[in-house]
Amino acid sequence: MNKAQRKFLKGLSESIDRVYISQLGRKMTYEATQKTNISHEDMSLVNKKFDDDKEYTFDMPIFYEVNHFRRLKREFIKHGVNGVYYYLDNLGFEPDEEKLKEVLSWKR
Repeated sequence: MNKAQRKFLKGLSESIDRVYISQLGRKMTYEATQKTNISHEDMSLVNKKFDDDKEYTFDMPIFYEVNHFRRLKREFIKHGVNGVYYYLDNLGFEPDEEKLKEVLSWKR
């Protein structure tokens, strides 16, 4: 991947973020779970009886912002222009495939 291709994908990812911020007021996010240890003092807020000396483990949802540049770059390296096209299409955009081929050609 050369500098021009990298710069184009970076600009494309920033444009995606701008669209999401203008429509939703925030960037696109995805949810993951993380195991979290909670002491018995924190568990007492639930109004149930818990052992005093025990820690409890729960899966807590955590939200991360989507890094579109990383995903676009990965799709471009794996599948070329078609990967970038299908990624944008899956997000709900209508990309011009000919324009993508022109800009992302492998000329160095």
